[in-house]
Amino acid sequence: MVKIKDLKDRAYISPDISAIPAQFIGKINSAEIREDKKGNECLYVDIEIDNGDSFTEKYLPLHLTEMTRRMDMYNVKATEDLEGIWYEWESMSFSIGFPRHFPKLEKIVGEK
Repeated sequence: MVKIKDLKDRAYISPDISAIPAQFIGKINSAEIREDKKGNECLYVDIEIDNGDSFTEKYLPLHLTEMTRRMDMYNVKATEDLEGIWYEWESMSFSIGFPRHFPKLEKIVGEK
């Protein structure tokens, strides 16, 4: 038997992705390349928002063009160079799929 109280203690409430604002202050906690359910190699980025919420953004190859463009502009060599730094983030729509959030690398809000 499992008590409901025990389940509640283990439950994790993830923010509704549609409730995340188009612009926010956030930082990257970690990033990794892994395969999704459809076999695509994607970049998964764990993002913490300054209100305490966190979520994982999945960047498909379609989105990586924009992410790498931004990183190249600021001579960022690896995602770990961005980890722990607070940036302004903005939402960007694409021709297919849901919008994705990208850091405004010129808008550093706070250091590690």
